[in-house]
Amino acid sequence: MQVKIPTLTASQTNLQHIDVGSLNVGPLAVGSLTVANTDFAMDATDAFLRNLSVTLGLDIQAKWSIDLEVYSDSGTETLVNLQFNIPLPDLHLAPLNNIAVKIPALTATNVMVKANPMVLGVNNASASGVRATNTALPTAGFSIAGLTLNSLDGSAVTVPAANLDSATVDHVHADPVTLGQIGLVDLNLPDVQIPDITNTAPLVMPLVLGALPEIPIIDLGFLSVKLVITPTVTTHVGNLEIKSVTAHATVGQMTLQNVIVPFDVFNLTLSQVGIDTIAIPTFTAS
Repeated sequence: MQVKIPTLTASQTNLQHIDVGSLNVGPLAVGSLTVANTDFAMDATDAFLRNLSVTLGLDIQAKWSIDLEVYSDSGTETLVNLQFNIPLPDLHLAPLNNIAVKIPALTATNVMVKANPMVLGVNNASASGVRATNTALPTAGFSIAGLTLNSLDGSAVTVPAANLDSATVDHVHADPVTLGQIGLVDLNLPDVQIPDITNTAPLVMPLVLGALPEIPIIDLGFLSVKLVITPTVTTHVGNLEIKSVTAHATVGQMTLQNVIVPFDVFNLTLSQVGIDTIAIPTFTAS
């Protein structure tokens, strides 16, 4: 025998407390992240260039050519190739004021984000207009020893209220949730105080000067020799320190596409569940 209830309604359901022992989310996969109209501004009281040095280089080549009636040739020979390093003291830059950066658009693909497990608690939750349709219970049917019924019908069954002290679920798992697109607009990051910003990766800044004008040394008509001098300057900064930073940023729009969110819920507890006015218009058991 199986009880079939076409419609079951509850006017209101109250939950005093919902406790999630552990909500594990991720890793989140974002197919595409687009940020548009970003403005970043920064002020700093001090900035230092540490472990500073300059490498000077000098390359001197002889460019020659010979042109005779029976023979001609040309080429380049390296005469000098020098490099020497000059260490410099730390450089104190003046206060950095009103540094403004505007980024019209920024796109990143295949972004992965990991999230730590979260503990959640919700108090005084309620739901109204709860409705269930085509309920059949139990799924495998039932029988009562010593009692034989061909069928049982009922109508207009009303239960004024029901209470449940608690209900627990050890583990909830489902397929990852896929979100087609998430759009955020007008994000505003107010003034943020940052004590120190340190760039620990060395900065290498080559200065491209190019070759100087060729200097004629020999010009005999059939034989010519010119000097080609190419200086190089490369600045090395061990690390950059920026102190007492105040920064703020605004983002016009942020769009996340093809977001995949795997999740697991552990130790879910529903406490003090109250259900008001359960109504069963009709039911059959057969």
